[in-house]
Amino acid sequence: MSTRTSSADASMLFVRAQQLRAAGKTQHVREIIDLCKRAIGIDPNYAQAWALVHFLNTGERRERFQKFLTDL
Repeated sequence: MSTRTSSADASMLFVRAQQLRAAGKTQHVREIIDLCKRAIGIDPNYAQAWALVHFLNTGERRERFQKFLTDL
């Protein structure tokens, strides 16, 4: 697996995902994941895109679980 990609298209998608992530708005999480998945579709070995998807999915599940516990 490669940390970076040689695909300009995959790189552009990942950069856009990073820009949205830097904005720090939770409403962008789904869009960020979608952009990363599109980048992975172009370059399945793009480790940075995989890592960001994993990070966001893990955090989102944790937040939903914490909300569930709070609502009990």
